[in-house]
Amino acid sequence: MDNATSSPKTLRFGVPQGSVLGPLLFTAYTTPIGDIIRKHGINFHIYADDTQLYLALKPSNDSNEICKLEACIDDIKNWMNLNFLKLNDDKTEVILISRKSLSQAIKIGDSTITSSHSVKNLGVYFDHDLKMKSHISTISKSLNFHLYNIGKLRPFITSDIAKMLTNAFVLSKLDYCNSLLYQLPASDINRLQKIQNKAARIVSLTKQSEHITPVLQNLHWLPVYQRIHFKIGLLTFNCLNNSCSPQYLNELLTPYKPFRNLRSAEKNLLHVPTVKTKMGERAFVYASANVWNALPSNVKNSANVAVFKRNLKTELFKRAFKP
Repeated sequence: MDNATSSPKTLRFGVPQGSVLGPLLFTAYTTPIGDIIRKHGINFHIYADDTQLYLALKPSNDSNEICKLEACIDDIKNWMNLNFLKLNDDKTEVILISRKSLSQAIKIGDSTITSSHSVKNLGVYFDHDLKMKSHISTISKSLNFHLYNIGKLRPFITSDIAKMLTNAFVLSKLDYCNSLLYQLPASDINRLQKIQNKAARIVSLTKQSEHITPVLQNLHWLPVYQRIHFKIGLLTFNCLNNSCSPQYLNELLTPYKPFRNLRSAEKNLLHVPTVKTKMGERAFVYASANVWNALPSNVKNSANVAVFKRNLKTELFKRAFKP
């Protein structure tokens, strides 16, 4: 800074917090954790310093799987101790995904962690039955708080500033991981829609007695239901064009190939897998195929992601506000 350079220091362990290369260096530093987990045959996700282990349980062998999971966590903890990192036992959470409310305890170090009804995962709250009610309740409370503050400021700011604040503090949170809300009951989606309607009234200074649909249309805001489809459609387009992250989503999509020559072979369709439950319809492999196949050819054949987003929003806008 100002032509001055700090003196070099040898860093044998860890990563300086707040550094530009911090996230990349930390990922490189903790790479052996992935090797430890693979050795135990357990599935995992790692995002920065957030590590998630998951496995499928059957009543016949659940005790063996739990023992395998505990052994894996012990090996991770030992590696961390040798590399000047700390696994915080008290901050570790366990959830058992099941249609029934079941409980399972896991021993981590000197602590015994009992499965929770809901856990927070990268800003999203997961219920044990994946109905996302905890997530919807939590973000509804947060969004109403921000809307209250924006509403207090609204008489003193312009419409453009109000719209900018709403986009930053409300719509961004409304859209965060909203693809997980696909195929939820309309009553749950309506809870979020009421919040978006409230935001639109604050921005446009519309009275409660006036109809909200023209307001959303004038603001060019897609309703919550269409915003969910927009996110899934965009993810699918990126996957089909090899620009999706994470990469394993690409492997879930299979082009539709009819047994004989049909017109549908030219429509750029995806194979829709057979599912046995309503929960299966919320899986990305099913949701992406359904959302994608419902799009017209001119949207699916967009030249690039910018054109696709524009065409997709236009299509969903027509569906939302069709005369």
